[in-house]
Amino acid sequence: MKKITILFISLMLFSLANIAYAAEIHTDKVSKGAVGASHSASGKNLKVMIEKDGQKYSYALRNDGNPDYYPLQLGSGSYKVSVLENVSGNKYSVLKSESINANISNNNDVYLNSIQIIDWKPSDPAISKASSLKKCRWGLWLYNKKCKI
Repeated sequence: MKKITILFISLMLFSLANIAYAAEIHTDKVSKGAVGASHSASGKNLKVMIEKDGQKYSYALRNDGNPDYYPLQLGSGSYKVSVLENVSGNKYSVLKSESINANISNNNDVYLNSIQIIDWKPSDPAISKASSLKKCRWGLWLYNKKCKI
């Protein structure tokens, strides 16, 4: 009985450890044209594959558990998003796969999102400049030193 109890507790701990490090797909920005993924797997080479209508895009995924976001650049519709782990060479194993339906309200939103390779921050010089310029009215920027380009 003692062995069974120890075995049961070991299996439970192993299951909890796998849940803590499970791959996740984040759909909170799908309506804006981006999907996220995250996974904690130190030392592992991870990829995200986004598929729609036979077209596939693959992206690197960092392995620190923080989400990265990727563009849904093929417009509205049904996508398959997969998190992959490198097994050997160019062979990958699917850790998680999910079908999502993207209803992107404005097609330009796809290009305005903060994504993995373009991480917009309010403190970035270009974003700061754009924020100050949007406060100016067209035609007045010539006369307002704050609005000079």
